[in-house]
Amino acid sequence: MMCNRLLSIILSINLLNIVVINGQCAWTAQNVSQGLDLSCLAGTVINLNDSATPFPHLYKFSICANAESCPGKGSAMVAQDSTNPDEDLCFVLGKYEGSIAPKIYDGDDSPNANGDFQFEYPNGGDCGGRSRTWVPRFTCEPGTEFRVAGDVTERTETCVYDAQIFTKYACIDSQQSCSTNNDDGDSGAIDKWMLI
Repeated sequence: MMCNRLLSIILSINLLNIVVINGQCAWTAQNVSQGLDLSCLAGTVINLNDSATPFPHLYKFSICANAESCPGKGSAMVAQDSTNPDEDLCFVLGKYEGSIAPKIYDGDDSPNANGDFQFEYPNGGDCGGRSRTWVPRFTCEPGTEFRVAGDVTERTETCVYDAQIFTKYACIDSQQSCSTNNDDGDSGAIDKWMLI
């Protein structure tokens, strides 16, 4: 009883820093021996941007969690904010669902066959009668905790947003252990959260 009350007090004090991970952060794919395991990145928040002019958008992407939010729109895996000082807009681009599994990416720009996985989360906020869709791609890059490849791109007038992240956790030929920090220093900003 005393432990439960103490835990309740601690959780109340730290509520702003807690992210509940949905448990599913590893998937298997057909014809692949290992699959994709992003458990080591679970709860990591990756800051991205796009090349919109004159005011680029900022994106916060929480791996395997709905750790972001837009005022009045609830929690989200990905939130898009405007940098225009005259706008106060925030859009939910996607919500994390552990049941959404990646597909093996086999596009012409796939750099290798050692691991390239793409998700599609068609469950974001309204965009003129359709849902915004977040399409993150995780590509194998041995030795790299994670590195953002370029800007987020929106497919022309579709409300579909693509992002590519290079990481050692997408490599299917070798098991990767969790690192305690970002190895490459060129990945963009990262926020760490207390996970329970």
